[in-house]
Amino acid sequence: MTDYEQALAESGLCQRDHWTDFNADQLAEMYDTDITSVLDRLLANTVIICRRTSDPWFDGECRQSKSEVRRLETSSRGLKTPETTAA
Repeated sequence: MTDYEQALAESGLCQRDHWTDFNADQLAEMYDTDITSVLDRLLANTVIICRRTSDPWFDGECRQSKSEVRRLETSSRGLKTPETTAA
């Protein structure tokens, strides 16, 4: 059983016994609330970004060049021709 299936089985959607006690709007609200809660819990993760000091030679020109290279790499991923790969 996946984490999603496990969390869904433990949610209020699978724990309720008397579905006939609710109207369609209440059921839709329960569905939205419970699914959102499960997904928020499973998809939430913490990202830690560690900044480090740059080397003395890594100046603004280097940053700009590196940024340009990354931009070109990203744009060339969609174009699989030898010319774009070489560029």
